[in-house]
Amino acid sequence: MNRTLCTCLIVLAAAVLAGAQPRTAAELFRSGMEALAAEHYDEAEQDFRAAVKMDPLYDAAFYGLGQVYMATKRYERAVQAYLDSREAFKAATAAEAMQGAESDRRLKDQILALKDYVRNLERSVRSGNAASARAAIDRNNEQIRQLESRLGRKVGAPTPPIPAGLSMALGSAYFRVNRVADAELEYKAAIQVHPRFGEAHSNLAVVYLVTGRIEEADKEIEAAKKAGFHVNPQLEQDIRARRKAIKLDGGGLFG
Repeated sequence: MNRTLCTCLIVLAAAVLAGAQPRTAAELFRSGMEALAAEHYDEAEQDFRAAVKMDPLYDAAFYGLGQVYMATKRYERAVQAYLDSREAFKAATAAEAMQGAESDRRLKDQILALKDYVRNLERSVRSGNAASARAAIDRNNEQIRQLESRLGRKVGAPTPPIPAGLSMALGSAYFRVNRVADAELEYKAAIQVHPRFGEAHSNLAVVYLVTGRIEEADKEIEAAKKAGFHVNPQLEQDIRARRKAIKLDGGGLFG
């Protein structure tokens, strides 16, 4: 065997070995977010599952799983994924001050992947898928801000609150499985952390509408608008119709 052939075989073997190296949790999370943006949900689910198996503190990967399950209408699984994300968040924030650079690396990996995802969503806005994409952009930007706030935490630093976006997402999953009271609690938790979270105010208005609390629904609609959120006109129309129906019922009973 001549020297040139030996060299080629060595290079080929090195390439094969390099390709066989398992991907890191960060790489899996990034590819999962890319697949999610492209609506390749099976691939995204596979990557997110692999990421959290490799690193159970990767709360954003659990959140990504929740997004996959919501998009594919597997709402019970979405509830569990968001609950898992919350538990991972609690464990991760408890460990961050002790782990230092390792925790910061995990956070930065998540931030970079989410920023890429937001850029993809912004392209969707420009291509015409405006309403849902803008809401998703707001949620992910809030998640990015929350992750950035966790960088460089020291021992004894206050424990950060559950991210508003996570509470909002969990509330939406609860609503889809008809756990309306739980949804209300999560939307309120999101608003407590982020008072100008327009989407959470709007979703809370829906809860108030379906439970007959029309005055409260009106207040949440106004709060959503003040936050700059585009409220669905159909929701406002439904609230007006419900108010009218209540007045008519009242007139029939007491008139």
